[in-house]
Amino acid sequence: MDPVSTALIATSAAVATTGLTEVGKTALLDAYAALKTRITQRFGHKHSIVNAIEAVEAKPASQGRQAMLVEEIAEAHADQDTELCQLAERVQKLLGEQAQGNPSIQQFISGSYNATSVYGNPSVNVHLPKDV
Repeated sequence: MDPVSTALIATSAAVATTGLTEVGKTALLDAYAALKTRITQRFGHKHSIVNAIEAVEAKPASQGRQAMLVEEIAEAHADQDTELCQLAERVQKLLGEQAQGNPSIQQFISGSYNATSVYGNPSVNVHLPKDV
């Protein structure tokens, strides 16, 4: 998943859960707002990306809404925008800081062969069925 979609989805999910410190939540929401504002400025209030962000905010755990956001980001090439990627990296850094020692922060990732880690060493093990 691209960094812009990941930041938007992970923040929506993290804010929907409990466990964020007030200082951490404020910093995270400020960084998220900066990313969302820049997307809105770049593409316009009525663009499908903005609608997809709002849909994920309403139901952060919905895989369908997450997939729609990823698709809209890719179609608009927002995942290739240097400024948006930098803002997304800031959001992800803040999420990582909040996640350390906080088991209530979750990331919802869909697709095949995905690996992500806030810290540590992510890995993916693929085992083919024995009847192949």
